[in-house]
Amino acid sequence: MLLSRFGSKWLVVACCALLVLLALAAVAQYRWINRVSEADRRQRHELLETALRGFRNEFDAILREPIRIYRPTPGLRPGTAVEPYLSQRIRQWQSESGHPQLLDEVCFGVEAADGIIFKHRRVGDGQFVVEAWPDELAQYRTILEKRLRLPGGEPPLFPRGHAWELVDGRPVLIFPLVEDSHGRDARDEPPVRPDGRSLLRSLAPHPARPPGRAPELKGWCFLEFDPGYVRQHLLPDLIERHFGPGWPDNYQLAVITSAPPRIIYRSNAALAADALSSVDARTVIFSRQAQGSGIEPGPGGMGPERRPPPPRPGDGPDQRRGFGPPPNLPPDRRPEQLPERRPEPDDWQLVVKYNSGSLDAAVDQARWRNLALSFGVLLILAGSIAMLMLATQRARRLARQQMEFVAGVSHELRTPLAVIQSTSYNLAKGMIGDARRVQQYGEVIQQEARRLINQVEQMLGFAGIQSGRQHYDLQPTRVAEIIERALAEYAADFAAGGWQVECEVEADLPQVRADAQALESAIRNLLENALKYAAQGRRLIISASAAKNGGRREVQIAVADRGPGIDAADLPHVFEPFYRGRKAWDSAVPGTGLGLSLVERHVRAHGGRVTVEASPGQGTTFTLHLPALEPAGRGQMTDTSDEIQSPVGGR
Repeated sequence: MLLSRFGSKWLVVACCALLVLLALAAVAQYRWINRVSEADRRQRHELLETALRGFRNEFDAILREPIRIYRPTPGLRPGTAVEPYLSQRIRQWQSESGHPQLLDEVCFGVEAADGIIFKHRRVGDGQFVVEAWPDELAQYRTILEKRLRLPGGEPPLFPRGHAWELVDGRPVLIFPLVEDSHGRDARDEPPVRPDGRSLLRSLAPHPARPPGRAPELKGWCFLEFDPGYVRQHLLPDLIERHFGPGWPDNYQLAVITSAPPRIIYRSNAALAADALSSVDARTVIFSRQAQGSGIEPGPGGMGPERRPPPPRPGDGPDQRRGFGPPPNLPPDRRPEQLPERRPEPDDWQLVVKYNSGSLDAAVDQARWRNLALSFGVLLILAGSIAMLMLATQRARRLARQQMEFVAGVSHELRTPLAVIQSTSYNLAKGMIGDARRVQQYGEVIQQEARRLINQVEQMLGFAGIQSGRQHYDLQPTRVAEIIERALAEYAADFAAGGWQVECEVEADLPQVRADAQALESAIRNLLENALKYAAQGRRLIISASAAKNGGRREVQIAVADRGPGIDAADLPHVFEPFYRGRKAWDSAVPGTGLGLSLVERHVRAHGGRVTVEASPGQGTTFTLHLPALEPAGRGQMTDTSDEIQSPVGGR
């Protein structure tokens, strides 16, 4: 006993220590997951910024690819025909470009004998066609008209040798066509100058040019991009390349403008403009200002024309803020550290929005999922520890009950066997000669044998139920006959003890579907319990009646005694196997604690239930509730029970 208490104490201490460790692990896990979530947030943001920056740079490089081929040399010789010159560039573009379908039209405007003309040619067509000068490009016609014959012949200068416009939402790349009588032939110029000097520097006075002679603006070249190709091919390809193949599972992307509000491209056809009011990241991928647009007004000015930002030292023709670092920019001031320029209303902006709502929502969702998984594992461990404690305590209690059962069974078997042995010995030795005494000895042997048989049947029945091998032959049965047989078996015992037995069976009691032997065994167990524990009252009332229970009719068999009753603390446990109440132990009445457990399991196998009512000092009433069979016709009975289980295993 001392060892048992010592082991139980240390088991509780060990389980409590494990629970404390689990609590500490939960706190550490919570902090660790928060740190991991914050790191995940930063990583997602950095990956998104890297993808946006790579997309922006490559998109810009593709848009600027025509500059390499179409940008005129610093000066065209006088008399150079623009149309053949641009036709040659178109053929070169189609053969050398990685995106030949990017350009839709090549246009130019020059002064001719009959005035200023405007011609255009689709890249796939064979020749240029004259058309009216577009209203969106009217300022360039005005510049050509007013500045072509300005004193000194100075043409308008582009800070980076080209400009960008948006015509009906289509990007247009613009070059000045400059004629220089002292310049080299266009065929002698490489497509891109190796020194990277801008057109502004290229138009500086040439050392061989006589004083007073300056390059002269001959016209304009307009390269119109195909928005359909950009929307259907270029943007999806770049998104796939920079955001990965699985980007639709994570992001929604769109290219938009703010004024006028317009969606140029969207990854999901159902993506609405109002859903893009709040996004996780954005970057400008096309801007007239950022692309080097702007025209320096000459003498006389053109009014409110756009001016580019002043060039920084070291800027080449393709260098601008946010698009590739200038060669002499220190590492700590590279574009990824530079602040994003505030977008203009008509800029093209690539916006990214997480499918889960936002980047923070995606991180929080992953955080809560990790917390749920980790705390779920910890809760499972805590529950396992608690179940281990309960299982251990239950195993100890069951072991104690089994020891008590063995002791009770040993006593229950030894007592009748000892009586049978002594009486049979006296009879066998001829020590009893009186016929009346012989009859008494026979009755004692019969009584003890019946007691022994009942004990063996209880143990065999319990073993069969526990193993699941107990089967019930359920047949329509008359309850009155079962009660009569059970009372007849214990009639002598009740008479010898001076009991007052009352039997009240309702007339026309409906039949029940039952195994007659099992039902009789249940009633006998109740009668035997009354004989053992309620002998001081010496009164037993057994009744059977029909009653309504909800929507079904049932037969109620009640066995009531006037004994000491059952304590309230013992009532929840009376149907547990091997359980015996405190009064049973104090009374020193032998027993195994199996009788009531067998009663409850037999009745439950019939689709019924057992209830108990007890008042200390007033007695105990056990009631069997069995589903009744209703007549369905002559010779037929209907079962009103919801379900009858047979065979039945142990609980």
